[in-house]
Amino acid sequence: KIKTCMVSSVYSFGSLRSDGADNHCPITPRLTAKHGTMNYPDKRKTMTNGIPTIHEADAASITLPTASLKPTSLTGQTESSLTLWESPDGHAQLGVWECSPGTFTARRDGYDEIAHIVFGKTTVTSEAGDISELGPGSVFVTPAGWSGTWTIHETVRKTYVVRTIP
Repeated sequence: KIKTCMVSSVYSFGSLRSDGADNHCPITPRLTAKHGTMNYPDKRKTMTNGIPTIHEADAASITLPTASLKPTSLTGQTESSLTLWESPDGHAQLGVWECSPGTFTARRDGYDEIAHIVFGKTTVTSEAGDISELGPGSVFVTPAGWSGTWTIHETVRKTYVVRTIP
């Protein structure tokens, strides 16, 4: 039996076995040419442990690279993405993504994603048929192995953290 975990506006699109154990599997992120990388030399501070931190990245107004066709779109959508930070080992990225209205398929092969909708509205349907309506303020997780369909009603912008499973 598949269950979708929901708490307030926090969604998990992962499946749980009927005994409550998570069904997660390892995968790798698909970072392609449509993704940009942002460097904030004037906005970084170095903490005493030597880890640079990013300050003042406004996800709602930051300029993204020119949008390109979304490869998994069923309706000709465009998307753009900007990586704001990547861990030294390359297993974690933080960024901003935007996609125009329409429908596309998605898979989380090799990575978990945690995201927050900044603006826009979308309906996300898992392969198992679970439906979630997401909008500004929604926080959700699509774990490794998740697959489904997104129908974007209004241009969506989200912040995301992707964790590659080595």
